[in-house]
Amino acid sequence: MPTALVAFKEPILFDAIKYLKSINHPNLDGIECIGFGNTPFISYLSYPPIASVEENPESVGENAILLLLKLINLEIDFEDYQKVMVDCKIVVH
Repeated sequence: MPTALVAFKEPILFDAIKYLKSINHPNLDGIECIGFGNTPFISYLSYPPIASVEENPESVGENAILLLLKLINLEIDFEDYQKVMVDCKIVVH
């Protein structure tokens, strides 16, 4: 029987929890959950995740704009591979 759920976005995690509740899963209280996003309404959930990964969307947006400007200014080619690392943090609930 599963003991944990990890979802790449919290709305998907919330749907999984909703489904488990709908089928009266016998171990719902024992399933630990982790999602990505750290959504503000987590505090209202009856089964909140134990942790969330806060993705830093501002930094993702800034880096996307910088890459777009480099493309527009012909500083990089469209096919050039770019690796951008963005700091994230784990928030324990």
